[in-house]
Amino acid sequence: VVGAPAPTTGGLRVVDAGTRAPTDARQLTHAAPRAAAAQQITWQFKLRDLRVGRYRVFAAGRSAATTYHQTLDFCATPANTDGDLFGDDVDNCVRVANNNQADVDADGLGDVCDNCPTTPNGDQANTDRDAAGDACDGDDDNDGVNDVGANGAPLDNCPLLANADQRDLDGDGRGDVCDDDDDGDGVADATDNCPRFANASQDNADGDLAGDACDTDDDNDGVADAADNCLLVRNGDQRDTDRDGAGDACDGDDDADGLPDDADNCPQTANVAQEDFDADGLGDACDPDSDGDGVADGVDNCLFLTAADQGDPDGDGRGNPCDDDDDGDALADTQDNCALVANVDQRDQDGDGTGDACDADVDGDGVADVVDTCPLLGGVAQTDTDGDRRGDACDDDDDDDGVADVDGDGVPFDNCPLVANAPTVDGGAQDDLDGDGTGDACDTDVDGDGLDNRAEAALGTDPRDPDSDDDGLCDGPDDVVDRCVGGDDRPLGDCANATNEDLPCSVGVGACRAEATFVCDVPSDTVVCNAAPLPPLAADDGTDDDVDDDCDGLVDEDVPPVTGEGEGEGEGEGEGEGEGEGEGEGEG
Repeated sequence: VVGAPAPTTGGLRVVDAGTRAPTDARQLTHAAPRAAAAQQITWQFKLRDLRVGRYRVFAAGRSAATTYHQTLDFCATPANTDGDLFGDDVDNCVRVANNNQADVDADGLGDVCDNCPTTPNGDQANTDRDAAGDACDGDDDNDGVNDVGANGAPLDNCPLLANADQRDLDGDGRGDVCDDDDDGDGVADATDNCPRFANASQDNADGDLAGDACDTDDDNDGVADAADNCLLVRNGDQRDTDRDGAGDACDGDDDADGLPDDADNCPQTANVAQEDFDADGLGDACDPDSDGDGVADGVDNCLFLTAADQGDPDGDGRGNPCDDDDDGDALADTQDNCALVANVDQRDQDGDGTGDACDADVDGDGVADVVDTCPLLGGVAQTDTDGDRRGDACDDDDDDDGVADVDGDGVPFDNCPLVANAPTVDGGAQDDLDGDGTGDACDTDVDGDGLDNRAEAALGTDPRDPDSDDDGLCDGPDDVVDRCVGGDDRPLGDCANATNEDLPCSVGVGACRAEATFVCDVPSDTVVCNAAPLPPLAADDGTDDDVDDDCDGLVDEDVPPVTGEGEGEGEGEGEGEGEGEGEGEGEG
């Protein structure tokens, strides 16, 4: 603020630009005058805790009407992450305080947060993530090899990728770690089947990932060609059943029984007779399951019955297909509601014919037991406030705070059953400041003054003190015994006592009716309907349309009465009353 003439002592004053009412002296802080020349003096100051509005600032001791003043519009404070004198929208170092905004290299970033403060680098690129950006880092990739030599010539053959060994297979001046063609054969490493061996033709006899130039195994079976008993046919196991020197993979008669493999029902086991008891195409000499049930004869618990799963719940050595009491509970499977799970009591809570012991939904509520928060209590919500996998309907401590929801007499015991507020070592527990029976942890109006906690936070009053300013008048509309009298101690102009603000409303009648909502009229501090009646559709109501066209509260009052003559026939029964004019004939 610059004013002239102005005293060098006495400070400044701030008043409301409209009411000229002085502000609280604590809302104005300032240092000594920053500069004084001739009849002018410059002050630097800060304002705090002011409502949004317009103010006048002038030298103390002068009239509020003096021409030497400054008018200020006090607006919401912009974000200022680092707390310096510059908001984030104009701060060249948003996260580091720098009141002087120094930017030596003029790259838009302040020196205190610029990784190259004397070298312009707006992108702040920093390959090796050290303190110096690439623009001023002599070794961008931090591999111990400088980017350029003393004479300024390039030194590191991969300046942005660490490669201390500087390996360069094809000697093209680009290190292997940043060279997309290490062997220099014109084929990019990403598609080269021999990236470390030059092979521009990319010949690959076996079609594997390795080209012939670097492949020592033509059939790619993992066995070097020099020792492979099937050079052109893959056979990593090198099996040679008849030990004739030719691997089974390329031998026409593996077992040397005189039968070609493609006609031998046991090609790996000599069996000239070709016996096959279960006619499954596998000879007996090599068939581990003579009865063809998929279970080896030596371990088959139902040798003459198909029992692929070999199920034997009761462990009696007899598989289920040949055991009339699978679970061994002394109940025949045909009478057992859980044939595979022992359950002598045959309990069936939901009466669905499936015993509880094997029922995936014991209470029959349509929720599987594995996810049912109350598996033994059907027809209840799955709500589980404390997340302990016990639903509130069957959990005696819904919020898991160690305080039972109800005591022995069924009366609620926990004053916040759905919000944890357990006792603590220092005594804080089940706190209820206003004594209304609802714990502070879940009470929307902790101090009981009739103004909820969120409203108090928005207005700047203390939600835990019914009379924040100790003036005897409660912050909200409710009385608080021995503390304050209700009346809503909020500032005027915000319709503090209104109960219908934002509710629907309407003005006008008939065709003029307009719908709106109640809003706060700040000058009058009252709630009004935010709408104006619509214009009438006509000067009178002479159109028979069931609409009050002229907005006088009457419908079709100007329509002339209808008279006429007519004939008609009909049948029916009924009673009624009415008035009218006309002539007619009829039967009925």
